[in-house]
Formats: sequence, structure tokens, C-alpha cells
Amino acid sequence: MYSLYRIRSLAPFLFTAVAWSVMALLMVDLYT
Repeated sequence: MYSLYRIRSLAPFLFTAVAWSVMALLMVDLYT
């Protein structure tokens, strides 16, 4: 249960990191 709570508290940061990496990949794909 504690690990689930920790994952839930980290979820926004992980989502932001994933969104930034996907956006960076799309930009690289557009400019190459």
C-alpha cells in the first residue's frame, strides 16, 4: 500500500517527463 501511495504521488512528475520526451521526439522527427 505504501508503494502504491508513493507511485501515485510521483505520477504527475512521471507524466510530465513522458510528455516532454514524446514532444522532443516529435520535434526531432519533424526537423529531420
